[in-house]
Amino acid sequence: MILINPNSNRSKKLGVFSRYVPLSVPFGIGYLAGYLVKHNKRVKILDDEADFISDRALNECVEGIEQPYIFGLSCLTAAFARAQELARLIKAKYPDSKVLFGNIHPTVLPEEVLKDNNVDIVFNLAVIPLPTSLEKPVWVFEENVKMAFTFLELARRDKFKTLVHFSSSEAYGTALNVP
Repeated sequence: MILINPNSNRSKKLGVFSRYVPLSVPFGIGYLAGYLVKHNKRVKILDDEADFISDRALNECVEGIEQPYIFGLSCLTAAFARAQELARLIKAKYPDSKVLFGNIHPTVLPEEVLKDNNVDIVFNLAVIPLPTSLEKPVWVFEENVKMAFTFLELARRDKFKTLVHFSSSEAYGTALNVP
């Protein structure tokens, strides 16, 4: 599996101030990679923020990895356009590969993600954590229902091949250890 942190084009968006705003570290990708390695899966991470992902970089990355290739892209809204660009490049080079999108953008704007034929699997991380529901119970209930309804409606209209939906950790109790 190849996990990718797409570039959010900081220099264009922040201009001269980009050097004063720290890079975001892709902790989610790191946790996922750690879990997969712990379970004897081969994982490579490409950080487009740190080093631009070129056609050549993709070729080098897939060397020694069994096909079909699986690419997981983290999609913050700021990096969504670049994630789409990478998905197009991946599907053009490796048509049998699987491209997964996850993170906040696919959760909040699923219809935009599902318009892209290069995305095979969407991870819906749409959960508002328990502490917020204790402070704003009506708002949390309404938002969770809206998010669930959106995905159910998209499923009814046959807009995606595979959806992976997560619940909050509170549904399972307190974790005894972290991957």
